[in-house]
Amino acid sequence: MKTGVFFHPDFAKGDWPILGNQYRNFPGGMKEILAMEEVLLFESRPVAESLLRKIHTESHLKEVKRAWYSRGTSLFQTFSSIGRGECKNF
Repeated sequence: MKTGVFFHPDFAKGDWPILGNQYRNFPGGMKEILAMEEVLLFESRPVAESLLRKIHTESHLKEVKRAWYSRGTSLFQTFSSIGRGECKNF
C-alpha cells in the first residue's frame, strides 16, 4: 500500500498564515522521496461548497474567501483517496 502526498501548485504561491512559505520548493525539494515506488503524489482538487458548509460556519467561509489563499483552502482530496484504496496514509 502506498503513502499519498497531497499538493496543489497554489500552495507554493505565497506566505500562508502559520506555515509561511514552507511550500515554495515543493515538489522539487522532495524529488527523491516522490520517486519512491511506495509514494504517490496527488494534485488536490476543489472540495464541494456543500461539504465546506457542513463543517464550517458561514462567517468563517466568508472570511477565508476574502484571503489570497482561499483557493488553496478549498482543495481537498485526502480522505477520498484513502477510502478508494489508492493509498493507506498521508
